[in-house]
Amino acid sequence: HEKCLMRNMNSKHFCSVCQENNWMQFFGKIAAGISIDLLAIETQVMHASYRKFFGNSFNMSLGLGYRVVKTFMELSEETTGSRIEMKTESSSVVAQAAIGNQWYWFDGFYLGIDWIGLLAPLTSGYKAEVSTEGTVSTIFDELKADSVDLAKDLGGTTSYSLLVLSLGWAF
Repeated sequence: HEKCLMRNMNSKHFCSVCQENNWMQFFGKIAAGISIDLLAIETQVMHASYRKFFGNSFNMSLGLGYRVVKTFMELSEETTGSRIEMKTESSSVVAQAAIGNQWYWFDGFYLGIDWIGLLAPLTSGYKAEVSTEGTVSTIFDELKADSVDLAKDLGGTTSYSLLVLSLGWAF
């Protein structure tokens, strides 16, 4: 779970537990005879931050960033052979904050750990695209509306992190 996006802002993936929770509400309306053929989630986070040191290594960082969460799903209805593709993209300008320690050695090499942190959306935007192939049932119309709700929810979600390790070189 430590590499989950919900705990680690630098991660690009959800753990299996969080991924299941994210989709359970969304898939609650899927009826028998509809199968999920493909499900993909991609996350990108970029941020610039300022670290204020208190003492030798203890620090607090504050910054601004940009987060993008993309989803792609293919569904099919077994009785009619109909298919639907759903794509969502949520983007957010986020505030970043973390508390941690950072130690420096020779020639600027450092080892750091953020004990706890968060990415909180300041603004967000979203889009959802749905395309169908064949005759679709009314459940697909409901899923189309739900895809917009999913995109909106993902854009407005605050991410938390625990124990983020960083290695690097500073000049």
